[in-house]
Amino acid sequence: MTVRLRALTARRVFLARVLRVGFVAQFLALELATGPSSVWSAGRFAGLVAPASLGLLCGWLDWRRSARVLGAALAATYLVVQLRFYSYYHVALDAKVVESLLYSWRDVWPVVAREIPPSVILAAAVGAVEYWLLGASAGAFPVPRRGVVAAASATLALCVAAPASGVTRRYLDHAARTDSRIDVPLLPSTRVHLPNVLVLLTESVRASDYCSAHDGDCRTSPRVDALLPGRLPLLGMRSVASYTAVSVAALFTGRSPNGGLDVIGATPGLFELMKAVRASGRAPTVAYWSAQLDSVFWRRDARRTADSFVAVDDLVGHAVGDEDEVIAEGVDRRLAAYAAAHLRDLPGPFTLVLHFQGTHAPYFTDDSRAPFVPFSHTVAWTGLDALHNAYRDAIYAQDESVEQSIRAFLDRVGAEPYVIVFTSDHGEAFGEHGAIHHGQNLYEEQIHVPAWIASGNGALDERQLDGLRSYRDAVVTHLDVLPTLLDIAGVLDGYALSPIRRTFAGRSLVAPRRALTEPVPLTNCTALFPCPLDTWGVLDDAHELVAQPWDADFRCVPLAGGNDDPHGCGPLREASRRWFPRKPNGTANR
Repeated sequence: MTVRLRALTARRVFLARVLRVGFVAQFLALELATGPSSVWSAGRFAGLVAPASLGLLCGWLDWRRSARVLGAALAATYLVVQLRFYSYYHVALDAKVVESLLYSWRDVWPVVAREIPPSVILAAAVGAVEYWLLGASAGAFPVPRRGVVAAASATLALCVAAPASGVTRRYLDHAARTDSRIDVPLLPSTRVHLPNVLVLLTESVRASDYCSAHDGDCRTSPRVDALLPGRLPLLGMRSVASYTAVSVAALFTGRSPNGGLDVIGATPGLFELMKAVRASGRAPTVAYWSAQLDSVFWRRDARRTADSFVAVDDLVGHAVGDEDEVIAEGVDRRLAAYAAAHLRDLPGPFTLVLHFQGTHAPYFTDDSRAPFVPFSHTVAWTGLDALHNAYRDAIYAQDESVEQSIRAFLDRVGAEPYVIVFTSDHGEAFGEHGAIHHGQNLYEEQIHVPAWIASGNGALDERQLDGLRSYRDAVVTHLDVLPTLLDIAGVLDGYALSPIRRTFAGRSLVAPRRALTEPVPLTNCTALFPCPLDTWGVLDDAHELVAQPWDADFRCVPLAGGNDDPHGCGPLREASRRWFPRKPNGTANR
């Protein structure tokens, strides 16, 4: 009898120890499964210390029921938050990700709000299991000495406090920075009369879902297609990032958005440069009217650099913390109505940027006029076709606002020369490469964007039109947009602009065609907008080199589509070492 009891006790102790080891191991298993890099390094081992310490501390909270409830609640919260976050973003929640979320909170909050109810329910269920595990394994091991508990607590605190302090410091430095004074010399134009310029910048529209060229079968943007059938498409346009803030900085400065905040803050942009242009002694009016928040700009004094500045707050008449708060109000329609009402009062010649927003998730649709059905705004891996239809319906709804804005612009300019430029800040993913929406990577679906240029009344001469036609199928980037606008204004080749012109990474698209002079770096990771996970690449005329943290090496992807091309990116690999000394997985880029 005594032997049987001892054997039974031994089995119970063994089972209790297995359960306790399993309790701690689940934290390590989650980190191993969701960690951004599979490459073993000192940083990778350090990344395992925090969850291991958390698991041990939660496991030691089993000496009384109230403490056991606390341990189970902490364990369940950590596990559920990490799993739910990973299921959506495909990256583990860590300090780097938190820093990125602070900069893109307006994009993140709708997801967070939607996830809170199911996450609380799931955490309660997981907490019950964790409570049972702690109870069933209570007493499996001797109670650790206070010094061991203190060491584990200190380790966990250090693992949390060290990166948190860095995140906080950088975020506060970014928020408190003062904008550098930018002195741009007067830029004499070779033109007698400057054309009126309308830049139409939309949101999250990818090239495959838009009609840049007039082909008679344009389902997503039929109104603009019919209004401007003679527009000249740029079918190879690429963004250099898949986040709006980074993309806008590149688009408006003509420079890759790398470098520190001091460099980025001191970079002259479209507003400053166009205001410095002089033709027949006159300066153009520069206006920015937008359905976006003004925080999209890399400079906090953006309102002061334009002659007329309107953001979404001004359109709706109250402060907006997040664009998604007002997306149901049809802010693109409000923007178009504002443009129609105020364009007639805008002194010419002028450069006007209209920045739309309704094609950003969760996508504004007019349900009474939604040609793509069935549609759903719910983000789920099992309903991507319906979500994609909602996205197309949002483009269709926005097309009406863009058409209204163009008509108002054409009515305003009359017989005066004009140029219209259209593009999107980045693309959008619907399951490709394991991503939904944008920002997770730099593959084609997230950087290949629509673009076209229309002109009239002699704004472009035949040489410039021929140059623009020659780029129809060429790979061009947002870095080419500002040099093109300055060339149209007749100042790009002037002596006064030469110090700034040397900083441009792009070329004029209304000049005779020339190939990319050097590969173009792609990145979401900049000082002005930290990315949630390291992802970067390099682009040339035929290939894209791209990598994410879980990739052992860069992937070489042909821009024409198809499988990876391991032999097509030799020059890109060489160029990548200049821009990125390390790969996203942390290893040296050799």
